[in-house]
Amino acid sequence: MPTKLAGTFTPENVKAWTKKIVKELEFGQFRRHKWDWASCTDIDAGTACPLVWAREANSFVCSYVLKTDPTGKEASGTYYDGAAPIIEMQIAKGARLV
Repeated sequence: MPTKLAGTFTPENVKAWTKKIVKELEFGQFRRHKWDWASCTDIDAGTACPLVWAREANSFVCSYVLKTDPTGKEASGTYYDGAAPIIEMQIAKGARLV
């Protein structure tokens, strides 16, 4: 699905998608969330922060993936349309590691 969002995996497409997400973090839809996402960034805190991140990501399995497509086989159409914003948000959360 990220390939469908960003295009084929080329340096140009990756750079363009990265710029789009950074713009959303700075000025767009993720701006108000970025400080919450950065509240747990201490990689020296053992497993505390990674467990928080894993729970966050896993919550989408229950709230969207299994609820919307229990067979796990659909990757297009309305399922994709609903999953795309979740994928972009999860990628944007990677900014907490910068």
